[in-house]
Amino acid sequence: MTNKERGLPPLPEEDLALLKNYVASQGLPEQVEAITSDAPLTVVGAGAGTGKTWTLAWRFVWTVLTREDVRHTLTLTFTEKAASEMRRRIAALLSDLEPALAPSTELSRRRAAALASLDQAYISTIHGFGARVIGEAGLPLPVEPSLRLVGDPEANEFWRELTGALDRLDAEWFCWGMDRGYGAAARGLLNDPGAADVVNCWRPEGVADFARSFESMMSDFGETAESILAKLDSPDERALELLRQNLGAEFARLADCWTEGFDVDPARCGGTGDFVARFAAFRNRWNARGFVDEADCREFVFDAADTVKNARGKLADALAEAMGVKLADWRRDAEALRVFERLLADGWSADELKLRALLIRFGWLCWRKWQAYKASRGGVTFSDLIALAGQALERDESYAARFSEVLVDEFQDTNDQQDALLRAVRRAGGARLFAVGDLKQSIYRFRHAEPAIFERYISAAKNGGGRYVSLSVSFRSGEKVLDAVNGRFEKIWKDRLGAELNQPYEALRSPRGLARAAAWIGERQRTELPVCERLLEEFQRDEEGETLESAAAVRDRLALRLALRLCELRGGEAKVWDRDRLRPVRWGDMAVLTPTRSSYENLQRAFSLCGVPAAFTGGRSFYARPEIRDACALCAFLADPRDRTALAGFLCSPFSGLPLAEAQALLPLLGRGEPLETLAEHWPAPAAKLAALARQAMLEGPSAALASLLARGDCLKNVHPKRRASALANLRRAVTLLEEYEAGVAPSPAGVAAYLRSALRRGAADPEAGAEAGGDTVNVMTIHASKGLEFPLVAVFGLEHGGRAGAREKGVVPSRHLLAAAPRFPDGWPEGDCLLGKVHARLDERAEYEERQRLYYVALTRARDGLILCGLMPGREKSAEKDRSLLSIERVGGELVPASGEVSPREAEAWLRRNTAAAHEKAALGVDVPLTAFRPRALRRVSATSHALWSLCPAAWRLSFRQNLDLSWNAGEGESLREASGGAELGDVAHWILSKWDFSDDDYRRILGLRDGHLRPEFRRVWRDPASRRDLENFLHNFHSPGGEKLLARLRRALAEGTLAREYPFKVRLGSVDLIGAVDAFWIENDAAGRPARLCVRDYKTARLPRDPLRRRWMDDFYARQLQFYALALRRQRPEFAPLALDLALWNLRGGAEQKLEALDAGAEKTLEAALLAQASQAASGPWPPDRSRCAGCAYARACVFRGHGDPLET
Repeated sequence: MTNKERGLPPLPEEDLALLKNYVASQGLPEQVEAITSDAPLTVVGAGAGTGKTWTLAWRFVWTVLTREDVRHTLTLTFTEKAASEMRRRIAALLSDLEPALAPSTELSRRRAAALASLDQAYISTIHGFGARVIGEAGLPLPVEPSLRLVGDPEANEFWRELTGALDRLDAEWFCWGMDRGYGAAARGLLNDPGAADVVNCWRPEGVADFARSFESMMSDFGETAESILAKLDSPDERALELLRQNLGAEFARLADCWTEGFDVDPARCGGTGDFVARFAAFRNRWNARGFVDEADCREFVFDAADTVKNARGKLADALAEAMGVKLADWRRDAEALRVFERLLADGWSADELKLRALLIRFGWLCWRKWQAYKASRGGVTFSDLIALAGQALERDESYAARFSEVLVDEFQDTNDQQDALLRAVRRAGGARLFAVGDLKQSIYRFRHAEPAIFERYISAAKNGGGRYVSLSVSFRSGEKVLDAVNGRFEKIWKDRLGAELNQPYEALRSPRGLARAAAWIGERQRTELPVCERLLEEFQRDEEGETLESAAAVRDRLALRLALRLCELRGGEAKVWDRDRLRPVRWGDMAVLTPTRSSYENLQRAFSLCGVPAAFTGGRSFYARPEIRDACALCAFLADPRDRTALAGFLCSPFSGLPLAEAQALLPLLGRGEPLETLAEHWPAPAAKLAALARQAMLEGPSAALASLLARGDCLKNVHPKRRASALANLRRAVTLLEEYEAGVAPSPAGVAAYLRSALRRGAADPEAGAEAGGDTVNVMTIHASKGLEFPLVAVFGLEHGGRAGAREKGVVPSRHLLAAAPRFPDGWPEGDCLLGKVHARLDERAEYEERQRLYYVALTRARDGLILCGLMPGREKSAEKDRSLLSIERVGGELVPASGEVSPREAEAWLRRNTAAAHEKAALGVDVPLTAFRPRALRRVSATSHALWSLCPAAWRLSFRQNLDLSWNAGEGESLREASGGAELGDVAHWILSKWDFSDDDYRRILGLRDGHLRPEFRRVWRDPASRRDLENFLHNFHSPGGEKLLARLRRALAEGTLAREYPFKVRLGSVDLIGAVDAFWIENDAAGRPARLCVRDYKTARLPRDPLRRRWMDDFYARQLQFYALALRRQRPEFAPLALDLALWNLRGGAEQKLEALDAGAEKTLEAALLAQASQAASGPWPPDRSRCAGCAYARACVFRGHGDPLET
């Protein structure tokens, strides 16, 4: 069935006229034109405050009353909140239409039918629509029927594991569960020497971050993992063309600087120096030659750069004055372009292409693995929703064909992938598209929004492909604000809105002159708020112009100046416009907008000092909100009911149900016995509820326990009424976050508690949490968060924010034009510039600055009556040409002048005393929370080294294990410390080799031949050190001594028989202490009858054996105690070893000799166990006396502070 066959019958002419006349009576002519358009493409450019939401809602109503059923009209918004608001507005319009449409029976019938079926309408975000398409038409797709969004906790865990796999270059991890083609490609990449170079250079975390961003960006650009590989060989030629255009504009700018400079006559400046001669020749040469094309322009700029090198004197000063820029600054900008000459002439180098290909392959590798993980868990991301919906529509075009009308809000924030989905919907059924947006408000580039898409639709509509309607009458702002906005942006966008946005600036207009505004438009302009008042704070400087204070200190002073200004307006009851009347300004009428949250702390300090009430949207970490901290305390208690501190935190929260005084009275009692039992003695009901919550958390997960707590009607009764709504919203969000964690990781109370503790420690933010409801408070938020809002007074704070032109990325990054970019070549690659990063930065720089201009436009157009613009005055060293801050944009509003008058905390205190009665109230002291009851201290674990050192000298143990001092081993005569010890890092590498070696020479050399990218990062420094490499090679040769050959034979036999264990970790319980560590090697040897007879334990040592007999005896004693510790641990962990004879020996890797040690008999084993238990008790609390009888031979004596001194630790 076609859309024409399915649509509503045409309305009679009189009914259509009735409806159109009513719409005309409600809206402006341009709004009516857009609403009633029958063009296949209608594009509405809706400026700030021009009624776009009203227009979009009316378009829906017009459509369902004149030509289409509700179910055949698709309406897409940017956020869920906007979708809900759109549905509400449409319902209100349909309801309000009843009396106006009463004369028409047909219109009344259609109105009632539309209202009755509105709940079936497709009104949602584009991601919500994608999910619905997958659910209704996605059966053929290779996804689980019940999709779930992958939460951040689960995604972070996956990428953490992937980072570890990259660190190890672990092909097996990547290949597990994947197809053969992927496996071959993965092994090919990870075995490529260049892959190890990339991981070493930018570290596994950097490569993983790149891959994660790469997947997100390329998906939103409409790419797939496979389509990316087709672009592996060479960057898009479009990138070089864009670079030529970019550089051409910069060369032209630099050449134009010489327009006045060429009029400077060197002869009149005096002097006969080398520079004067060079400039005269340069001037004559180009006056005679001139230039007509870009190549000439480039040659001119570089010739000029060579000419003015080291320019000084009167001529240099005269040129700088004529050109309006210092010659050194001009030359620096010109020289920065030379690096691109090679690229424009010869194209990309082989190494640049190789590095780019490696990065893309890493991106593909991780992308495919991420896809496989999501598929195995039935999870999707928001980007997947769009991609899968597109696949579903390709397979079932009849689903998309049901839509005859597509309405899209905020079209300027669409990305390529979303646009492809919309085109698929339109293509299937020939649907009309009604797109509403504002190019000037596209500020979501970090989400990969592409305003050029909307620009193409505007151009198509203007050039005969549809109808373009501009909404420019703003009912939001007063005329002074409109004049300020237009005055700035008519200059900024005098030609067009951007390099790729070839549309003119459409100024906002006042409704003055409209009949509907005649009654109030004059009164509307009588507000008393400042319009574009500038508060610019200047740095204090010394006589040489050097700054005497930090930017943070100046920003503090600026925040204080703003706070006092807001206090002045509030105290003076300045008038604002409120719908149809003037009234005094309130705190809630004010908003402070910042480019980023970095200024929040400055504002918080100043507002607190002046007593300005403020709500910081998103400023505090989500996990730092009081109700979330209370929920964290509850989850910690549910994970460990013995946690008194967690229980105390929850009992004192409003959600426990206990009066605060009663809860505080309970706190001293919690230290007695089990906390829950103590609570039950005094408050049985809350104790029973907590016990029930603990059981529920164990069986169903902590999210279920928290949800059941919220289901209680009284859980919020102790929360302040003004905060109940926000507290409930935040707690519900917490339930959702915990559900995401449990679904993606595990429903473990202990795991959830650890996750929340981690979030608290790092101050994790939740961008989806709403702002706190604050009553009459100043609203502080980022400019991005203010999108769609409006306030009588807007202060923009932080105009100095913004990067400088030419800023470079430090790591590898995904790139729209190049796919992947890097700032340099990895270590060991050929010397020279890697232009990938520079080209990426050059192409991105303009787009970023253009978006910063749009961000400033959004900030200014949030204001209804007043604007205050706050920033730090630029320093003298900051070039205006290179300034990319918001302040650089504000320059078009006139000369920047610092604010007059000094401000100080004293002024703030005086204002506070005058205006705040409660300023001198003292806070009441709370009740101390009891700490956990004292328990005898004891070590929880003991290692072999810990035991050996303690048994030889407790004082040395304390220095090493309690004070964490690095006690270097003594050097032998004539040896350095490094040579004496061999280095702990060298020993770690040697042990790793011996754990992997099959005991053949060839295999040892194979391991030595590995590239360092196959090793753990901490091994790589040793691996690259030639001296350490020689030591490692010698360790192999030393096995070919007579004793070594015997040991090798035994090791090979044990390996063949399967009884050999290497780097064997253990954790064995002995009373209240855990024996921990790892045995280098052990195996079982049989007797003549083939029965197990001996437990053979070997410990490898890299230390040089000292020549001093006292030192040798100390070291032998130390090693023997270590090895006996290992033997005891093995026997305790493996009871079957108890009857076996012990064969204990050390193998010295440097000397190539085996040193047999005395085995443990039954008595010695009991003595060792008692010594370990005694150490666990005494070592934790002391005393730690030094044993001076061993000082002469102690390997740590040189670094010991007790040698030859008193015994301060014995008391």
